Amino acid sequence: MPEARARFVVVAISAAALYYLLIPYAVGHAFVIVPGRETLLSMIDSQRVATHMWLQFAHTLAVLVAAVPVAGLIHFTCRSHAIVIGAVAGTLVALASLMPTLLTESVRAVLTDTHLVVLLLDHTKIALMVPALVWLGQVLPSNNALKRTRGG
Repeated sequence: MPEARARFVVVAISAAALYYLLIPYAVGHAFVIVPGRETLLSMIDSQRVATHMWLQFAHTLAVLVAAVPVAGLIHFTCRSHAIVIGAVAGTLVALASLMPTLLTESVRAVLTDTHLVVLLLDHTKIALMVPALVWLGQVLPSNNALKRTRGG
């Protein structure tokens, strides 16, 4: 049993490190690649509201993209406690992204200028995306289960 706990700790720290490294790249690419800002600006009168909606959509998509490989790593290495390990990894990353010493100067400036509600929403997404994807990986049927139900 101590070997299993050590493995769970190693997987949680490794997954958190991978997630922490993937999020800035995913967010940066999402803000450049994700279309739709002009469409929202044409549909909504307030430019500020439309921009905030687009930013939240792009950030959510980026966090989802960054969380997929991390959830896969956790799901395939520690199935028995995967959701808990995913929650630990997501929480570690959400807390680490608030530590000023771990951030670059440009990101620190963005955090200090961000509204508190937006900051809480963003970090809640970061903390909950990995356990949600791990849970989905456990709940959704695998290809083998699909073949068994179809008689193949």
